[in-house]
Amino acid sequence: MTLQIPFMPMESTEMDWGDREFSPRNCDWETYKALETHPIQRHEELRIEDKTFKDKMSTPSPNHKVIWSARIATEFEHPTDASKTFKVGEEILADGHGRRAWWSLLANELTRPKNFLLLTVDVNSWEELIAAYSWFDSKYDVEKAKDRMYGAYRSVLRPKGISVTSEELLSPMPHEYAANLVWPDKFKRGAVSDHYSAVVLADQLKDAIIWLEGVLTNDNRGRKIALPNVILSPLLASYYKYCKDADKLAKVEEFIYKVTNDRTNHDPEDGKFNAVTLFLDGWKARKDDNPPDWLGGCILKANYQSEITEGFVLLHVDKYVKGECNKRQTHSDYCKGKRSYRDNWQESMREDEETAQSLEKVFNM
Repeated sequence: MTLQIPFMPMESTEMDWGDREFSPRNCDWETYKALETHPIQRHEELRIEDKTFKDKMSTPSPNHKVIWSARIATEFEHPTDASKTFKVGEEILADGHGRRAWWSLLANELTRPKNFLLLTVDVNSWEELIAAYSWFDSKYDVEKAKDRMYGAYRSVLRPKGISVTSEELLSPMPHEYAANLVWPDKFKRGAVSDHYSAVVLADQLKDAIIWLEGVLTNDNRGRKIALPNVILSPLLASYYKYCKDADKLAKVEEFIYKVTNDRTNHDPEDGKFNAVTLFLDGWKARKDDNPPDWLGGCILKANYQSEITEGFVLLHVDKYVKGECNKRQTHSDYCKGKRSYRDNWQESMREDEETAQSLEKVFNM
């Protein structure tokens, strides 16, 4: 007996699944427990502590006994781990990691089912392996979005011995918008990532992620001022503007430390305010979720109000790196000719990239 695939994920519609079907078989707990963890699986040990998940598992359901797996039909290499090759016949869990962790860590032998229905589909590539996992998760759920980013880090960074522990960097949104800031021709603004594209984002931004993780976990980082997504995205993007100059990148780090520690100086000797003070005074101008027009919406979205806020952040980072001090800024500093500072910043980055590519061609660098 074979079962038809019950649904096809949006992100895999361009893959040629042919007439492949899920093949069912019964399996016991030991077989279920031995299935290989999917390479982009979430942190299931944390997942099972979630109250909603606990409530779901506390009420037994026949659906809990149905698990899904992907079986390697053609050998292929892991895209980021040089030591890993997926061999023909390997079977990898696609759905059921949380339940497995629950029954392993929180349940006793009497409450754990003895038999399960295992549904397996053959996969021939890394892309199909990711797609088989993504069928069982909605990319629009906030908590699962964090899980998705964790899975991407697990795939891209953990094989290099690098961990990401900052809660701020578990949201895919700042990564999605930062990638568009730096590479607008490759990444669409406002596009919501799925499991596969989250891996692409983590790989593309890995240097900035590693850098910002180090900053956010440093003892100098304060907790007085939070760093929401609309600030994190410009910070990730700023890495690529200054990463070739260690002194300038250190100034970006210093900016973050001073902002998060709320270090304003309203009595400068020369009467001019540094960029940290100007930034904090401006950021604190938002009251009751109704920020002034010149500050933008203060929430990361695919709209013009968000672009103004992103420009506000980028402007002050740039001014701090340059050592510029000013009197109070005006709206024209953030939105000249109906264009946000963000647009000008992005255009400048594009021009720098084109210049570098031209030099590379001329001098064969």
